[in-house]
Amino acid sequence: MPSSGNFYNAMLSTIGLKYMGSNPCVSEITGFHKKYHFSRDFLKARLDYTHANANGIGTVFWFILHSGGVYECQGVFYDLPEKFYIKVLESGDFERITKGEVDQWITKQNACSE
Repeated sequence: MPSSGNFYNAMLSTIGLKYMGSNPCVSEITGFHKKYHFSRDFLKARLDYTHANANGIGTVFWFILHSGGVYECQGVFYDLPEKFYIKVLESGDFERITKGEVDQWITKQNACSE
């Protein structure tokens, strides 16, 4: 899956999700949560109204992502389902991953920090 853009020596990438009746959101996965399964930090979007209609349909929500980070995304992005997970590679490109792979990533991060 291509990233929307790379800058700052591939330390950051961006993803643009379109408004199609509900606001998209992106959250960085930070660990496990007892009630919600994942702990998350919700990211603030920058809005691009260039191709939006009067009702806001078509507004693009841009989110800045860090390489090595794992994110939960909700919104319209290419042909992916409404909710999906991605890992940002060191190159700045995205890799779609499953919820199970997110679990494994958190477990590995926790083991490395001990």
